[in-house]
Amino acid sequence: MRRGLRSFCLTLAVCATMAAVAAPALAQLAPSEPTPTSEEEEAPDEQLPWRGSSFGFSQLLAASSLSKNSELSYDPYYAFRFEIELQWHFTRAVHISVWQALDIELTDSNTTTRRQQPLLLDTMLRLDAALWQHGSTLTPDAVIVAGPTLVAPTSLASQAATMIIGTGAHVAGNLSFAQVLKGAGVGLDGSYLRRFTESTTVRTAVPYPCFFGDNSGQQCTQLGGPSNVRDIFTLTLSAHLELSERLALSVAAASWWRQGYELSSACVTTLTGQTCLGDQSTTHWRDIRILRAGLGYHAYDWLGLTLLVANFWAERSPDGSLRMPLRSFDTFFGLSAELAFDKLYLAARGKAAGTQPPAKP
Repeated sequence: MRRGLRSFCLTLAVCATMAAVAAPALAQLAPSEPTPTSEEEEAPDEQLPWRGSSFGFSQLLAASSLSKNSELSYDPYYAFRFEIELQWHFTRAVHISVWQALDIELTDSNTTTRRQQPLLLDTMLRLDAALWQHGSTLTPDAVIVAGPTLVAPTSLASQAATMIIGTGAHVAGNLSFAQVLKGAGVGLDGSYLRRFTESTTVRTAVPYPCFFGDNSGQQCTQLGGPSNVRDIFTLTLSAHLELSERLALSVAAASWWRQGYELSSACVTTLTGQTCLGDQSTTHWRDIRILRAGLGYHAYDWLGLTLLVANFWAERSPDGSLRMPLRSFDTFFGLSAELAFDKLYLAARGKAAGTQPPAKP
């Protein structure tokens, strides 16, 4: 189970990082498109409809991997993630984005059938629209963005959960403070996702005999364990501080409230008659908490690096007891790199034209 949580942690840690880094980008959205004045000229990248598109590479190491004595059974974890996000801006106020990621665990995994097996994550499609802003058109100091979300079951986990599609909505707000050092900001992001599935439990791709030694030929596909997750509510509070033109600090705290499907009574026929077993789950809520801190470095306008530490824990253990945060086996170290396609395009075009922009001090 911890392997699945670690893979999920990579998603959350990277998403939390993206949320903190994306806070300044939210301020670039505006609900209208007035012509910039002479004091407020539009930057070249603002003229590209595919601005904001990027490719990212991340790696995550569990803190418990550094010491074989940290757990009763040594279980190291080290994984890579490759992700791409493509955006298209219809106006300054509205854009659409598609996000796809692929994970590879370098250490031995107990959740894959092959060693270092590449695993696709679910594909996410989002529409973002700026609903309100305060400040100038190009650099607002406050903005609220919202829109719908669609999730396609391209991951093996969602396919095993018989997920058909996920639908939801998100809303995010950001406050910017340009007078604090080189810039600062705080953001609050909330979302809801409903996962529609064919079954309330995980299913196998190939049926198996329901009972050992049973010659009746009865086949089953359901697996034991908790029911599939149905509803996901998230709330993330983030902040960032630009220490210089190149260095930035970011922190984030997130809560994920996940509710599973309720289970109907299961009845089987035995030698003594029919026996039915009802849903004996204590609760179907599986809440998750995340704390994250990162140090970002802008190597170039088109390349950013982030060193992060994240603590990720399920609110309750399998026996229902509360779990404490900041334990070593719930702590992860990460290093990520993000390449902005629009910035790289403008830098390459500037070199070709012999108009290389000045480097940041």
